[in-house]
Amino acid sequence: MIAANFAASDWVITYTYDNAHLPSCREEASKELQKYFRRLRTARRRRGDDLLYIYNIEGYHGSEGQDGYISAGPLEDRRIHHHVILNGCGPGDLDELRSLWRGGGYVRAERLDIHYYRELAKYMTKEAREFGTPRPGERTWRASRNLQKYEVEYEELRSSVTLAPPPGAMDYQSFAEQNPYGYAQCIGARYLLYEEPPARSYTYAGRRSPARPLHFQP
Repeated sequence: MIAANFAASDWVITYTYDNAHLPSCREEASKELQKYFRRLRTARRRRGDDLLYIYNIEGYHGSEGQDGYISAGPLEDRRIHHHVILNGCGPGDLDELRSLWRGGGYVRAERLDIHYYRELAKYMTKEAREFGTPRPGERTWRASRNLQKYEVEYEELRSSVTLAPPPGAMDYQSFAEQNPYGYAQCIGARYLLYEEPPARSYTYAGRRSPARPLHFQP
């Protein structure tokens, strides 16, 4: 889902609370974040821009021993905070993102590194693996409804064929695992394939082109 919707022009953001605004529970924190998304969506809609996001809520882990995608800060140490992947729109993104946040804490933003989609996904779900979900089967992340679904392409190849990345492929990585149907071993390669290079320039009047989907070549 990350690879299918977000590219290098987008953001990985951590939203935190100071003591005066710290929510008492995750449900309250979720409501505060949804209010923030409504403010941001309204501001973008006036300019004709969309809002796409994936987020989670954390608050169990401490800052010690965390070697994840982003180092934990003082307002994340066993305190409720949010990690959000959010689409970028232009040079004024950071000022707008920070000005609309009313949690009182810091807002830390980094550009999305397209070489670490899987690591970022693991980082955002680390508390679920370490502490478990509140209820069995409950998903620990949420997303906006306007995200594209990723595409998985399967192609049967002869055993004598040597796999090679197609032109324009990035992060080519071979693998061996059970196939999706569970009755045979599957070998193949994963890669990111863009139909055209991701846009890196901005205009105040234009809109950013969407990220290309993540493809698999079994």
